[in-house]
Amino acid sequence: MAGSSAAGEDVSMASAVQRSSGTGSGGDMSIAMEQGVQPAGSFDQWKNDTDLKIAGLVTRQAQLMEGQAQLMEGQAQLMEGLATVQQAVMKLQASQQQG
Repeated sequence: MAGSSAAGEDVSMASAVQRSSGTGSGGDMSIAMEQGVQPAGSFDQWKNDTDLKIAGLVTRQAQLMEGQAQLMEGQAQLMEGLATVQQAVMKLQASQQQG
């Protein structure tokens, strides 16, 4: 008997896991109701909070990527400026050697 009740618990646990891993909050809500727990919007609140955090992270990532692009553009401009300075130095050295 002990083996059959353990097997029954495994089956009910497996079905609970299947329901909870479903999409949306329906699975979580049905488990809470089966257990006699009234969901007080805690899952919905958590989901909303999580969605807001994710949106904030996505926004921040976009800002960081934009900043990185600006830094790369600035680096390219600095390299162009350095090349211009190097050319000017070479011309100055050449003119001093001739003079």
